[in-house]
Amino acid sequence: MRVEQCRDAGIKAYQLMIENSMSGPFGLLEGILDPSEESQWSINHSAGGGGSCQHMWGQSTSTKVLFDSLIAEKIDEKIIIGRGVPAEWVADGEEIEIKDYSVCKNKKVGYNLSVKGKEVNITFTSDTTDIPFSIKLISFKDNIESVSVGEFDETAGIVVVPAGTKNVTVTMKKQ
Repeated sequence: MRVEQCRDAGIKAYQLMIENSMSGPFGLLEGILDPSEESQWSINHSAGGGGSCQHMWGQSTSTKVLFDSLIAEKIDEKIIIGRGVPAEWVADGEEIEIKDYSVCKNKKVGYNLSVKGKEVNITFTSDTTDIPFSIKLISFKDNIESVSVGEFDETAGIVVVPAGTKNVTVTMKKQ
């Protein structure tokens, strides 16, 4: 998520693992073999692999990358929303929801992001924090027309809303 062109690589890699390297539901393997047509699962998963199932190294790393892509607390006292979210997840009718993510001083936060046309509505849920939210969706880069609350940097694609904000609507120039 640090390299600008590859911000969504973590989520896309996780999707690849789910689609191609599961020997069963929630069973991720260390290696990926050719999918087996004889698999008992309804989608073409891998028949086996080079690790134990449930192989938790890959699973735990992928889960951490998934969370960091959706929400992360930064040391500079901001909570980052959506840095690694793929652009196709910010399309008309799409919705993302995170609940009870642990942040500063034993607080729990979450958000619901919904897209209707060019409008992205984000409602912050759970506890109110003393630190701002920084929304960094790939889809916002060079594509912000206006925001209902806070400040934005259109070139960087960043919207910063003050601590205590409960809702923000970002209008994009194009879908």
